[in-house]
Amino acid sequence: MIIKQLINKADDVLASYDFGPAGISNPYAWRFEEPETLTKILYICFEEDDPDVETEISFYVRFKEGEVEEAYAQDMRTGGMVGKRGDNHD
Repeated sequence: MIIKQLINKADDVLASYDFGPAGISNPYAWRFEEPETLTKILYICFEEDDPDVETEISFYVRFKEGEVEEAYAQDMRTGGMVGKRGDNHD
């Protein structure tokens, strides 16, 4: 039950995440990296790029006591951060 609740919260954060002018495709299932960290592999394509070229992204959602503490997307090739959180958070 608790796992499903964490996945639902992670889905909400991902849905509101601002990737800028990029489209998301081929999202995989969530998996636990650490006891309180969910990750998901995504592929994004930026408008200015060739539509056949997709960037592989790791999307992380970290929890503390069942609440979202941190969420970010990281380019797996360069290690750079991608986008920003779009949900209301402190």
